[in-house]
Amino acid sequence: RGALDSNLLRLSHPDVPLIVATRNTAGVVLPLLLGMAFGKLGIGIWLALGALVVMFSDQPGPYRQRLSHIAMAALGAALAGWAGFVFGAQREIMIVLALLLGFGAGLLVQFGAAASRIGMTSMILLVIAGASPMPLPQATLDGLLLLAGGLLQALLAVAAWPLGRCRPQRTLLAQIYRELAQLTRQRPGR
Repeated sequence: RGALDSNLLRLSHPDVPLIVATRNTAGVVLPLLLGMAFGKLGIGIWLALGALVVMFSDQPGPYRQRLSHIAMAALGAALAGWAGFVFGAQREIMIVLALLLGFGAGLLVQFGAAASRIGMTSMILLVIAGASPMPLPQATLDGLLLLAGGLLQALLAVAAWPLGRCRPQRTLLAQIYRELAQLTRQRPGR
C-alpha cells in the first residue's frame, strides 16, 4: 500500500510539455465552446473530435515535418470517419474496412512512430464514426468537419512558426553538437 501511495503522489516530469498540452486542449475545447455558443453543438463535437485524434501527431520537430504529420493524420481521420459514417450500418463492409485499415495501420509501423499514429487514429475514427451511420451528404459534411478540426489543430501547432522560424532545427543541431563534443571527450588516449 505504501508503494502505491508514493507512486500516486509523486510528481514526475511530464511526457508532454505544458505549452503543447495547453495548445492541444485549446484546439479541442474551442470548437466545443463555439458550437455551444452558436447552438451548433453537433458541428462543434465533430470539429473537436477531429482536433482530438490528430493531437497525438503533434510531436516536437521541425515545423514543416510537424505540419505534414498533423495534416496527414487529419486527412486519414477524415477519410476513415467518412467511411465509418457511410458504411456504419453495413456490418460486413465495416468488418472488411476495419480489417483493411487495421492491416494498413500495422504496415505503417515500419515507417516510424508518426505513421503508426496516423494508422491508429484512423482506425479509432472508423470505429467511432461507424457507430453513427448517416446518409452520404451528411457523412461528407461531417467528414469535412473532422478534417477541419484536424487542420485547426495543425494551424495551432505551427502558429509560432514565424516567431521561432528555425528553433526546432537549431535545437536539434545544438543537441547533435553537444553529443559530438561529449563523444570526443570520451575518446581513449586523451
